[in-house]
Amino acid sequence: MDSQNKNPVIDADAHVVECAHTWDFMDKSEEKYRPIPLEAREEAGVRQQFWLVDGKVRGFRFAVLSDELMAKRQQQVGRKFAEQQESRELANVDLRLEHMDQTGVDIQVLHNTMFIESCTDRPAVDVALCKSWNRWLADIWKQSEGRLRRLPAPRGGQSSARRLLLLPHLRRSPEARHGDRHSHRQR
Repeated sequence: MDSQNKNPVIDADAHVVECAHTWDFMDKSEEKYRPIPLEAREEAGVRQQFWLVDGKVRGFRFAVLSDELMAKRQQQVGRKFAEQQESRELANVDLRLEHMDQTGVDIQVLHNTMFIESCTDRPAVDVALCKSWNRWLADIWKQSEGRLRRLPAPRGGQSSARRLLLLPHLRRSPEARHGDRHSHRQR
């Protein structure tokens, strides 16, 4: 982050693409709920990806675009995306930070892609997925020294909510300061 810049540049709509490593943070007893990545064959430069969750094809994963389609999409929206998969999936946090530096972004607020739509109807599976996602992003936040922040997964049970309130970047929110145990939920 540029220490001379009094107004940091914040990308408040940065998505993170969940990957197999996301689920490495599950409790041993919850590993039976681990999502399985699925992929359709490439058509017209696009390879669709999905998750098998709780026995059903669910969960949203961004399509993998060819280089040509990626360039076109970047031109359409007027911004440069993280092009390398390990940066999009945050397998390499330093690479993501390097991309941010190149584009003049000081902080990114990361949003999930997995929970854009409901992933499961079973609370135990939902809690396991959300806990693992939140732990994964907490690890990324630490590695980024606070530059990669995140909105917690929208579900995850009360015990997850209490843990989330202890994370430093969430303590600053008004709900967290006032003890709202549900401040992590999307409204």
